[in-house]
Amino acid sequence: MNPYYEIRRKLITDLFDKFPDLSIRGTAKILYRDYPEFFNSNEHARTIVRGYRGLNGKHNRAHYKFTKYFRDV
Repeated sequence: MNPYYEIRRKLITDLFDKFPDLSIRGTAKILYRDYPEFFNSNEHARTIVRGYRGLNGKHNRAHYKFTKYFRDV
């Protein structure tokens, strides 16, 4: 895995661990505000967070190795 994506994944999962009940939009706002070098916009951050939560569609769930943070649909 590219170090850029690994760092970004670590930022996201650390935030999930710190605030497990935070909404997807709230998580995305914090990530974009604190780490704009990793996220182009709030919407970009939100899309990535949805992926790590397993909410980007049934087909896309298969592409994620880290299913610990998936939410039930």
